[in-house]
Amino acid sequence: MGHLLMGNYLMTLAISWKDEPKTLTERYERLEKLKFLVRGFGLMMEEEVRPMAAALLGPASLIVNLGTEQGEEIPAHWFLDGTYPHTESVRQLVKQLALWVTIDQLTFLLSDGTDPLTGLQIQLDRQSQTMDDLKGTLAGPLETQIVYAFERSNH
Repeated sequence: MGHLLMGNYLMTLAISWKDEPKTLTERYERLEKLKFLVRGFGLMMEEEVRPMAAALLGPASLIVNLGTEQGEEIPAHWFLDGTYPHTESVRQLVKQLALWVTIDQLTFLLSDGTDPLTGLQIQLDRQSQTMDDLKGTLAGPLETQIVYAFERSNH
């Protein structure tokens, strides 16, 4: 096969574009730009196609899982450790994506290393804020079982 498989899930990320790509080429270019950014943070990305992801995160242009390759051990509560490298990577990645003017909304769900769409509570909490609030939210502790949604304010 020759490609690496994701072994640990860190988050599921949904992106809604301001302007939907009109062609497959445009969609592919955005996907490749996102993959390049994700790799720059030492993470892996795979597209999420299960209908449950869209139901959970809301309608989105693109939903992806981010994680690490098989064989890499991560602590179950990695997201609570501000010194853990992947914690900072995830925070910086989301901050970078918020700067993309083509993104209208970012929604994500953190995971303890396992598939984030399995083992969910019956009713998840949801925090909806503007992109302007993103830096403050990312500076504090993040948790699993919460859907974080950030929308660009209409100024």
